Amino acid sequence: MPLSALDESLMHQAPLLMEHAATSDHRFFDRHMISGFAPDGAAGVTIGMGLYKNMNVLDGFAAVQHEAARQHNLRLSRPLRPSLIPELGPLRIDVVEPYKQVRYTLARGETYPHSLDLTFTAFQPAYLEDPHFGRVDGRLATDYLRYCQNGHLDGEIVLGGETIAVKDWYSWRDHSWGVRPNVGGFDPFTGTTGGSFPSAIRSGGKGLLLFGFGFVTREFGGYVQLIENGLGERIYLTGFLGRPDGTLLRVVDAEHDVAFHNRTRDFTFMRIRFTTEDGKTWEAENEAIGRTWVFKGLGYDGGYNDGKGQGVWRGAELHQESDVYDVRELGRPLLADGTVSTASHREQHCRMTINGEPGQSYIPLILVGGNHRYDIA
Repeated sequence: MPLSALDESLMHQAPLLMEHAATSDHRFFDRHMISGFAPDGAAGVTIGMGLYKNMNVLDGFAAVQHEAARQHNLRLSRPLRPSLIPELGPLRIDVVEPYKQVRYTLARGETYPHSLDLTFTAFQPAYLEDPHFGRVDGRLATDYLRYCQNGHLDGEIVLGGETIAVKDWYSWRDHSWGVRPNVGGFDPFTGTTGGSFPSAIRSGGKGLLLFGFGFVTREFGGYVQLIENGLGERIYLTGFLGRPDGTLLRVVDAEHDVAFHNRTRDFTFMRIRFTTEDGKTWEAENEAIGRTWVFKGLGYDGGYNDGKGQGVWRGAELHQESDVYDVRELGRPLLADGTVSTASHREQHCRMTINGEPGQSYIPLILVGGNHRYDIA
């Protein structure tokens, strides 16, 4: 069995090489992603890479939005072994300094119009969410950890013949690992159907509302994640408000009020009110800018041309797909084949004020099934 550079560390957690997972569950994953948007919403970027040890797959994506009109998608996949380096042909991720700086590069290609060279610089320390865990019909369905981090992007994006300067764009990144549904192209079936989004299986068929809320101002930043079932019963809450020096207050309560556009899953405005452990209430008003990210183009929601999603073996060579989505009409993004995306998974950059302080935010907002408050088609 080949040793890797990772095996030089003193961080083994089982009598295994670092390239091996301690579970045989095919869904075991280790994935991180980043998103950033210009302050005026005119351009945005999202990049990610996932490693699936038990599927022998490394896959990832790099997408650019421009002028609230087009989402240019690039999806990549290759066999993981023999190289464990986080590189997928033209796409590479380099950790310059852990939790402080990460560099993302995408070289020019013949089949897609964008390239990039961007560096994420942290605004505050990474925040480790509370664990995500759930069983269905006695079977482990969800067991993963995730940390998230606020920061800024600098560098440049080239789209066609246009160079887009990226300077101090608000950016949000996360890194999660463990076991979750909908990884590797299939899921064990034990009698209960959990819906299209991994967290939905935790609601017991009662629908799901999930939002994440990353935000920064000049003075502070933070994160809130709330999961409820369709009846409004809380399943999960985690979050913090902190300053760049690392001081933080935990979030102990949160509420939401969303203005959806014409009963679609895209929102124009979202008010989030949360309480920190010192008893103080914070009210954030978020106005959507640009367009929501359509995650099917990134391989989520049964993405890739074969419809099987992330972590799937797609041959012994580098596999590459690219397409363009039309996102001009709010709430009705058109996929490459002209059909309207109705996926529950949307993520949105926003212009924000929190207790009167201006800033920016990033909000994944997922609705699965019915909801007692919101009338969504």
